[in-house]
Amino acid sequence: GAHCTIKWPNDVLLDGRKVAGVLCEASMTAAGGRVIAGVGVNVRQRPNDWPAELRPHVTSLAQALGRSVALASVAESLVARMLDLRDVVSRALDDDMLRRLAGRDALCGHAVTVDGLDAGRADGINVHGALRVVRPDGTPGLVHAGTVRIVTDT
Repeated sequence: GAHCTIKWPNDVLLDGRKVAGVLCEASMTAAGGRVIAGVGVNVRQRPNDWPAELRPHVTSLAQALGRSVALASVAESLVARMLDLRDVVSRALDDDMLRRLAGRDALCGHAVTVDGLDAGRADGINVHGALRVVRPDGTPGLVHAGTVRIVTDT
């Protein structure tokens, strides 16, 4: 029942804090390709399990939901959902998937940096999974890889 958001390209946020992440490695040849996905989910951690400097930025399912969460249940649900989505990586995202992503996009509308450089304002995800940005000069751009951070006033 919790509403998770996606911080492009690979973080899942719950209440604005990282609860899961995905890292993918692709191998492409003339005969086709493969994508290996590594998925990590914070399931049972409690606040004191995190180093103090991470506590404001991370959470677990148990912490966010305020109750115990069964590892087997999380694994079963995760594998089933990943199998449902396995063909998505081989084609452009359709309008339904783009709408679903837009409803969970944690970056859209925010000023962002990519690898420490001013990228502009995040403007959603395109049909190929790239992050759309509006650069500081107003021109559109795409980000295909990199570490993205929301610019916050300090």
